[in-house]
Amino acid sequence: MIALVLSLVSLSTYLWQQKAAAEAQVVVLQQEQAKKKRALDWLTKGYWDLKRDNPKVIKKYFPQ
Repeated sequence: MIALVLSLVSLSTYLWQQKAAAEAQVVVLQQEQAKKKRALDWLTKGYWDLKRDNPKVIKKYFPQ
């Protein structure tokens, strides 16, 4: 009986640690995704600002 209780406690502790590690990894992935999104937004905003301000440059360097 004691062995069963100890095994359940150790199992729940192990699962709790795995859950914490997974949550930490999710946070890291969300931060990386936010960083990539900020970089892409910056590039996109710069392109549209340049297109608005100087369309000839856009046609020269970004032919479509």
